[in-house]
Amino acid sequence: MSAWLGILVVVAVNAVAVTVMLYVRANAPDGGYYNDTQQAGWVYSVAGTSFAVLLAFVFLLTFQSFDRARTDSSAEAQATSSLFRTAVFLPTATRDDLQGQLLCYARGVIALDWPAMAHGHGSPIVENRLRSIETTFAAAPASRDDGKTSAAYSAWFDEMQQRQDGRQGRLDQAGSFVPTLVWLFLFAGGVLVIAFVWLFADHSERVFAQAALPVGVATIVTAGLVLVAFFDKPYASSAAVTPSSMERVLPMMVRELPAGVTEPCDARGLPRG
Repeated sequence: MSAWLGILVVVAVNAVAVTVMLYVRANAPDGGYYNDTQQAGWVYSVAGTSFAVLLAFVFLLTFQSFDRARTDSSAEAQATSSLFRTAVFLPTATRDDLQGQLLCYARGVIALDWPAMAHGHGSPIVENRLRSIETTFAAAPASRDDGKTSAAYSAWFDEMQQRQDGRQGRLDQAGSFVPTLVWLFLFAGGVLVIAFVWLFADHSERVFAQAALPVGVATIVTAGLVLVAFFDKPYASSAAVTPSSMERVLPMMVRELPAGVTEPCDARGLPRG
């Protein structure tokens, strides 16, 4: 959910809440529907607090998921950058092939994986690129006895694991985190909390004072639900988690790619040919 859509939803719910409140007020008796407003207020306080606790709990969980998505995408970009530089110490033919493949992987993450994650899954083209990287490394000559090459082979496995963990972590956050049943309870609770305010309508009160009653409640309830929806889909909005970490390391990979190496993909990471 984008920021502007969220604001529009809050404004629309407030407009409906105020309209209904004024309609109920026009038909309400003097003094309102409750003879004992203190007792009604106590019941409303319990209902509102219960809803607030549930909303806060779900909000905290979705924010943690959102934060993990950012952390994992950053870790993946750092690991990809490390792999690119580690490949320098491998045999020349393997180095050129792996660096070209890693460059295409970074492009694919930005141009292909991110749009796919907005729909809850990754890109199969990026998956195929990963298999090509693994196949290329598996076919590399055995490590020589010099220390740099041996260390490079050893570091490669660690960095590949970090890259895999980072990608898998961000893909795990691509789907909806909040179950449908929880959304149902949140919406039902929000509607009940807002609707309860309408029962405090009083024909003898001023119009402005009555219209102001549901505004605060509707704003807090709707804003909370909008924020949960925003954090629940961290890749579904341009204002949410972006591939900025991978975008920062991509220019370095382009600069350091050895001259004469043919890139096996276009600017979007799609395979050539």
